Amino acid sequence: MFKVGDWVQITPTPDLRWDQWRNSQDIYKDFLDKIGCISNISEDEDHPGEFLYAVRVEFVDGLGHLKPGHYYEWFKSDHLIRSSQSLANLRNNMAKAGKELQEWEEFKKKSTDKMLKHIFAPEPKAEKKVDDPNQWEIKKSDNIKHDDKYDTYYNDDQTGYTFEYTNNTDVDDYYYSDMSDAKTTDKD
Repeated sequence: MFKVGDWVQITPTPDLRWDQWRNSQDIYKDFLDKIGCISNISEDEDHPGEFLYAVRVEFVDGLGHLKPGHYYEWFKSDHLIRSSQSLANLRNNMAKAGKELQEWEEFKKKSTDKMLKHIFAPEPKAEKKVDDPNQWEIKKSDNIKHDDKYDTYYNDDQTGYTFEYTNNTDVDDYYYSDMSDAKTTDKD
């Protein structure tokens, strides 16, 4: 028999014959093969003469969606194996060291990736686009002549006509009508 304060290891295999374990498999699966301390003892109501033991276990990585800490669950004596606090501390320290190592490896990987990206794939500098003021003007060549009467350009053989376009985008030269005062209903 166990007493309060004893260190025990929970069996590594589930006991699906026990209704409590079968109905709460999602909780009990996290306690498999863990070492904890018995914090309370209660008599089993379904089986007189048998006891249930509340085993408090430290979860370094948290239990499910809960944060890291101590959690307990009830077990029968068939589910417990006598253990020691030093073995529990050894397991917890190894789990903490593994967690710290994973965090360090993740940080190292991110830092290395960032450094390599900076070296081998520098971000392109955004070039400021400047409009060419003569982008709409026809580029003149030696074989094109200008006809002032029709304001056109033509080739020496006079087979193709082109018109002169100018890029005049100065907003002061344009007239914008303000339609905000316009009547919504016109009656003539």
